[in-house]
Amino acid sequence: MRIVFNTFGTLGDLHPMLALATELRHRGHDCIFAVPEVFRIVLDPLGFPLYPIPPDLDPSNKALIADLMDLRRGSERLLRDVLFPALPETVAHLRAAVAADGGADLLVSGDFAYAAPIVAELTGIRWASLALAPLSFYSSHDSPALVANPAIAWLEDAVPALDRAIVPFARWYTRDWPAAVYELRRQLGLKRGRNPIFDAKNSPQLVLALFSSLLATPQPDWPHDTVLAGFTFFDNSQTGAANPASATSNLPAQVAEFLKMGEPPIVFTLGSSAVFAAGDFYAISAAAIEKLGARAILLTGVLPDGQPRGILSPQLCTAEYVAYSDLFPHAAAIVHQGGVGTLAQALKAGKPMLIMPCSHDQPDNARRAQRLGVSRTIPRNKYTSDRAAAELHTLLRDPATAPRYTAAAQQAAAQIANENGTVTACDAVEDLLRN
Repeated sequence: MRIVFNTFGTLGDLHPMLALATELRHRGHDCIFAVPEVFRIVLDPLGFPLYPIPPDLDPSNKALIADLMDLRRGSERLLRDVLFPALPETVAHLRAAVAADGGADLLVSGDFAYAAPIVAELTGIRWASLALAPLSFYSSHDSPALVANPAIAWLEDAVPALDRAIVPFARWYTRDWPAAVYELRRQLGLKRGRNPIFDAKNSPQLVLALFSSLLATPQPDWPHDTVLAGFTFFDNSQTGAANPASATSNLPAQVAEFLKMGEPPIVFTLGSSAVFAAGDFYAISAAAIEKLGARAILLTGVLPDGQPRGILSPQLCTAEYVAYSDLFPHAAAIVHQGGVGTLAQALKAGKPMLIMPCSHDQPDNARRAQRLGVSRTIPRNKYTSDRAAAELHTLLRDPATAPRYTAAAQQAAAQIANENGTVTACDAVEDLLRN
């Protein structure tokens, strides 16, 4: 069978699809990616054909990335200024990718693939959609945290009526955002259809929830044909298979050497999106490590020429990129932005976390991780070296609290080890193809 995968975003959006595509290719299916050109550098070495789909954002455009990662307006800017204006062209390109080479048998779309439901309706192709984080469902029975403010999150927990008002408010607040989508559907001769942001993105045939039940369990208002598969992992040796914690053969030489120099380090990362709008996160983090008297590895993304990198001292090492499944098992704790892919890898490694959420699903992911007892949260505007050092002390060194976080993290890792999101999701895809 020929399967077209369509998504937009960052590696956090691409990697779950790569896990599925790798397994489905192993089962004998042809897998093609209809994604922005920026992903070619990842897909070509893996042998997956790429059909370029607009829009194709330039990650070096720091002003734009900062706008898209803004806590309060980032999601609106992404949809209204980037994705929805490009939708006519995106639909045309995706429709061509689906029709190419004799036609596809299945379309699989990601969270931000707003062209997919339109193309599925126009062509009649079988269609499965992915939900990478609980926020995707906007459930009134398990309301999301929409702001990175622990005080407000606590208030939502304490006042159920407020919690139940979150989703209706979100629908009202975003009511004008999809105007361009409705206009395109009119031009294509389609009915207005369901709300693109909340409803239409979910396939009526199969929705794959690619996150662990640790984060959320099925709710009455989830889409009817939802399969809660679990996390899918892809970032290690092109297969997603994690190394044992004792192995360092896949690590960059300077990182492997640094790990041998002392106690397990704290790993700081901003994933594959917020890293392009890092601000002073890494400078503050380095100062926090000095205050704490700990060791750290900073995963900084691509650094400009002339910037210090590698082993800077026995306490500090920087690297542009290291596969999380290679590095996280060696860490004492993970400090990150709350992206669901990073969160999944930290949970899998069984490590306590400090989360500084930036935007999109990250505040909600941070809230759910904190409820599990595996993490603590600092709002981005309150991320200081003193605050970070104090929170890390609570996570790792305070005898009254650290054992509790360690135990919760190890318990979460044990549950994830019993899940196999990739196999479960691919079984569901094949069931859809057979029907």
